[in-house]
Amino acid sequence: MRDVVSFMEKQPARTLWNTAAPSRAYSYGSICRPPSYQPITKEEIILIEEGGVQFRLVSGEWNGQYGPAKSPVLTAMLRMDTGSTFHCPRPATHNVLIYVLEGSIEINETTTAGRYELAIFDQAEGDILIKANASVKLLLLSGEPIDEPLVTHGPYVMNTQTEIMEAMRDYKDGKMGFLY
Repeated sequence: MRDVVSFMEKQPARTLWNTAAPSRAYSYGSICRPPSYQPITKEEIILIEEGGVQFRLVSGEWNGQYGPAKSPVLTAMLRMDTGSTFHCPRPATHNVLIYVLEGSIEINETTTAGRYELAIFDQAEGDILIKANASVKLLLLSGEPIDEPLVTHGPYVMNTQTEIMEAMRDYKDGKMGFLY
């Protein structure tokens, strides 16, 4: 089993940016696309229900199914009933994060995480066991590290200052789509 490496400060989530390594940035399964904004409705998200766990697959692959967001990064929203458990097997090459939105969980029978806590796992092969101590909502992320520079400005996250300026311009010009 994996061990939790660290927790981040408690605070509500705001924005989630998903990127892939340059070699995989434009491919997803057999589909090739340029980078883009992709609005996704709740109805498009794949729902897998089992044993008191609702697993909503947003992106990446899980048991042969692919989320609607075209990315190799596993992004899933989970709702868990009190006492339910979830096993997350992941390769040793992946970074794994669990962000608790509501409730409290026990991780690998050793560590607890509560509302607005982010558990960051080391890169080690093996299952992550999550048990709901109460009714829980959480975000699960897993993917290969891209080892690229990171530049942020407000809600923008890019690799260079130039890309930040381009993103700000695209937003101003209405090229990022609309949330609904």
